[in-house]
Amino acid sequence: MGWAENSLPFLVQVVVALVTLAPLSEQGDLIVSMNSRTVKAKVNDDVHLECRVSGHMREIDLKNVGVQWFFQKLGAPDTLRREVYQFTSGKHTPYRKGATILDDDLKMGIASLFLPNVQFAEEGDYTCVVFITPDNGSGKSSMTVSASPKVSLSSATITIENGTEKSVKCDSVGFYPISIEMNWRQKTKDGEQIISKHICTGSPVKNDDGTYSVSSRLRLRPTLQDDGNTYICYVKHRSLSEALQLTAQLTVKEPEVVIPVGIITASVIVSIWVCTAIIGIGFLMYLKYFRKVPPKVSDISKPPRIIHFQEALLNCQISGYRPENISVHWLLQRKWDKKPNTIHQWNYTPRDLQDPVADDHQQLISNCGSQFGEQDESFKFEMPTVEHNNDGSSSVNCKVMFWPDIHRDNEAILQVQVQHSTLEKPVIKKVKLKVEGIEPRMTDIVIPPCIIHEEVLAVTCPINGFKPRPLAITWSKKRDNVTKEIVKLHPEQAEFIEGSETEQPKYAHSTTELEYEDRTHSVTSVLHFIPTINEDHGAVYICEVTHPATASKICKEVNLNIKAIPKCDDIKLSPEIPIVDEPAYASCRIYSFFPKIIKVIWKKDGILLKTTNADSEVVFGEDGLCNFISRLRFVPVREDIGKMLTCEFQHESIRECRKTDYALIPLVSPPLVGYIRCEPEFPEAGKEATIVCNAYGFFPKETMFMWFKNDERTDDPGITSTDPQLDEATGFFYRESRWKLLIKPEYHQMEFKVEVLHFPTSHKPSRSSFILCLGGHSEKM
Repeated sequence: MGWAENSLPFLVQVVVALVTLAPLSEQGDLIVSMNSRTVKAKVNDDVHLECRVSGHMREIDLKNVGVQWFFQKLGAPDTLRREVYQFTSGKHTPYRKGATILDDDLKMGIASLFLPNVQFAEEGDYTCVVFITPDNGSGKSSMTVSASPKVSLSSATITIENGTEKSVKCDSVGFYPISIEMNWRQKTKDGEQIISKHICTGSPVKNDDGTYSVSSRLRLRPTLQDDGNTYICYVKHRSLSEALQLTAQLTVKEPEVVIPVGIITASVIVSIWVCTAIIGIGFLMYLKYFRKVPPKVSDISKPPRIIHFQEALLNCQISGYRPENISVHWLLQRKWDKKPNTIHQWNYTPRDLQDPVADDHQQLISNCGSQFGEQDESFKFEMPTVEHNNDGSSSVNCKVMFWPDIHRDNEAILQVQVQHSTLEKPVIKKVKLKVEGIEPRMTDIVIPPCIIHEEVLAVTCPINGFKPRPLAITWSKKRDNVTKEIVKLHPEQAEFIEGSETEQPKYAHSTTELEYEDRTHSVTSVLHFIPTINEDHGAVYICEVTHPATASKICKEVNLNIKAIPKCDDIKLSPEIPIVDEPAYASCRIYSFFPKIIKVIWKKDGILLKTTNADSEVVFGEDGLCNFISRLRFVPVREDIGKMLTCEFQHESIRECRKTDYALIPLVSPPLVGYIRCEPEFPEAGKEATIVCNAYGFFPKETMFMWFKNDERTDDPGITSTDPQLDEATGFFYRESRWKLLIKPEYHQMEFKVEVLHFPTSHKPSRSSFILCLGGHSEKM
């Protein structure tokens, strides 16, 4: 961010500096109005964030306007606030591509921000800070960014033969955020009701574009009474004004019966048929109700991705078995186990039908056991419900809620063993659990807008949204094509900091960590050091992050542009006390600044005397800093006494001009002789008269009157002089000398002369003379 030089008024620059360093508050002298409600945007939409200043009816001069827009994610600390847009000194600086504020709007007090093609990462709080000299104010509004789900059914019409089953799937694709509600409803002639059973809804899966997808499947095993029912998939999401609903129409039909070809004739054949029918019915009854049928066991279903500490549903369907007795064992073998261990067991046995106490004639035997101790809570088994089919067979759906831990459960093998009286050995289904972490994300490295030579600097690297821990962080410095590690934080090793073996290492490193409800982590890595021009200007600092759980490695880098603030000595004058109306020289040494571009302005009581762009005269020191001596030639006049001689300098390391002053006190000024007169004006011979001389405008006060008569100096005892007096209005001194003498006739037409000797300017005494004319003479001067 560049610094304004002259355009931004002084007060606005100071306020901007304070706002940059301190947390923003929604207070100020200006009334700033924002969007009254949360701005709800769709991803890739163009958005206007309103910001208006009340009370400005006239067009505003843009030189007096400053605007800053800040963005902060919801719930994020103030340290992670970043600047989106800045308008100062008539200059627009967007930090977000495409962000725009219009000049014509600013002139009317409208600082609304236009953001094209918004993305999910831009969801959060936006703060608008407005400065209109000398007032300021701020306001805040929020924006959400969503993506609407695209919902589809696997089929709009479902045809099922009576006694069989089929499923219908509802897909919700491309939605954001992850929170979504999906349910199934059944609409019959008696009304509409929510379905709570035979539903399998997976966990949302993240897509490459940052959106999510999820599927819900409804299993149907209808009877003829269900023919004509409608099944509705309801989807609710933040991005939808009302729930979406897709319907599927159910048709239930009788199984097709193959009618034998031929016509049975004769009563014998009829009799044979009747017998055969009786035998056949008995055989069919046996096949349907009494013949043992082994269970069909599906594969263990799992979500497309199993994420560390994110709930996942595992499912195994056991169907079409007879009799009802069945036993299900769940076993788990982790990487360090030599053999599988039983973690859950479920047995089902029907009760004695003669038991008068039993309501459902069932006895449930459940034995939950784990060989990993109480701390193993990765799996939670839902108690199954046995369903009885029309053909006398049974089915059961085994559900397992899984909270995976990547450190324990990754690469583990989960298996289900189903035992039934029809089986010689158990049916075994296995699935290998691959537990994934979430890779860390890095935002740009944060540095101050202006980095000052030999002032403590904090270089901050925000690392967000990863799991599980740990994380390795390495800071490197690249300069002159040489890269070296300066800080290395590894969870299995002691932290390395370059120079830590010495008493005062250059670098210090600190981290802060937050853990969120979804068990993701955020880490802020801060590198502290004191930068110098010789060592750090133009250097690239690199933060590299390695996440062992996901084998990911990412990095961010930042280039340091170091500045050094100019210092200056006091103004020196030659001569040390200037003399009025004679050339004098002023010099000022400006040093320890960088870069070399500097502007020097000389003024006298605010009036410009000289401007210098000193680039070509700057000298570099061994420390890489610049030095420069600015000189001014000027001729002081009497009116300059007490005035302020100022040397100002402008540099990009400082917001406003800095200066040093020198008061032109003392200022040597030779005396002026105002008049020589005689009292009376035409004296008479033989009588006394007084010749008066007045000197003024001199500084300092050390002066001496010398009287001459026809170029002959006299020390007549009648000569007296007053003490020097200070003229408060001008700052100079004045005094008067009087010569009381007896007039002689020969004084007529004689020249009387005075020299005023001023000690600091004795090289040029002030002189004045007059011709005395006596009274009674016809010729008078």
